[in-house]
Amino acid sequence: MDRFNDIPNRRTRIVKKAATLMAGICFDQPFSEGNKETALDATIGYLNNNGFDLKDKSLKEKKEIYGLLVKTVFKFPGDKTIFHEVEGYLDKNVVSLT
Repeated sequence: MDRFNDIPNRRTRIVKKAATLMAGICFDQPFSEGNKETALDATIGYLNNNGFDLKDKSLKEKKEIYGLLVKTVFKFPGDKTIFHEVEGYLDKNVVSLT
C-alpha cells in the first residue's frame, strides 16, 4: 500500500489503499471462511480511521459489495481488474466523515 503514498489527493490515496485492502483479502483468501465479511469490515475500519466511510451500508448495498467481491475471488493472478473494479466501486461510494 505504500506505493500510493505519493498521491497528493488524500481521498484518492485512501480509496486506492482501501481497494487494495478489500480486494487483496478477497483475492488471496487468507481465511477458510468469512473473507468477504472480513474484507468489508477491515476496509470500513480503515476508511473510518482515515476520516471516510461508505455512504450506504444497507443490506442491499452489502449484497452489491459481496457480489463484486465474489467476482474478485474468481479472477486469475495477474488480472489487472482485480483491484480496478473494487477501486471504482469505492471511488463512487466513499464519503468524508467531516
